Amino acid sequence: MKTRFFSLIIIAVMLIPSLLLASCGGSTEYSADVPVSELCSAADALLPDSSDFATTSDSYIIGMMEIDPTEFADYAVKIRASGANIDEYGIFKAADSSEVEAAVSVVNAYLAMRVDTWMPEYMPEEFPKMEEASVKVFGQYVVYAILADDVKADVFNAIEEKLLEK
Repeated sequence: MKTRFFSLIIIAVMLIPSLLLASCGGSTEYSADVPVSELCSAADALLPDSSDFATTSDSYIIGMMEIDPTEFADYAVKIRASGANIDEYGIFKAADSSEVEAAVSVVNAYLAMRVDTWMPEYMPEEFPKMEEASVKVFGQYVVYAILADDVKADVFNAIEEKLLEK
């Protein structure tokens, strides 16, 4: 019961800023034709030990993340493949602006599931990073990051700049 209540609070905390960002998106015109791979390149350039990150397969996204990748026009999820941390980020492009809210919900559900299923004895020093995972919306692109705060801010800024320059 306590875990479910905690999960609901986490979902609410993650969902409210995401919805506010989505609703405030009218003032900024983001490009909708930047390939996700190009956004990943911009993000990867800012990651410490970026060569330790691997792009996940569709089977990982379906099986481990419980996300149907066919719901998106383009997507990529990158996880730390070696090392003792949970660093991860993902970029999901909605097919059009009417699908953005659904994409935000899918990403927030994934992050809530990660918090809800966390094993306290498994890397307890990494749990705050998981709890503070962030979701940002840039037009049709929904980006989440489970990264250190400074790296997360840099990644979000780089992606936003890439979507504004086209």
